[in-house]
Amino acid sequence: SIYGGTEVTIIGDGFTPVDTRIIVGSIEYTSMATITYSQIIFTTQIPPPEYINQIIPITILIGTNTAVCSFETCSFTWA
Repeated sequence: SIYGGTEVTIIGDGFTPVDTRIIVGSIEYTSMATITYSQIIFTTQIPPPEYINQIIPITILIGTNTAVCSFETCSFTWA
């Protein structure tokens, strides 16, 4: 939704609750996320206007390492 409020679930492994950061475009969701070893859940905020209907990258950092996605890229679209 362009108004935020979408629950996003990322499934994987190796996430650490104390050392994992989640960033969608330029919006950090780390403090708003529930993080376990195998799952990250967060709810989107209202995006900046320039993000609407655009493919926005999701970056997951575990320590200083960037997580590798199963797909070509990890992304989200507010639509």
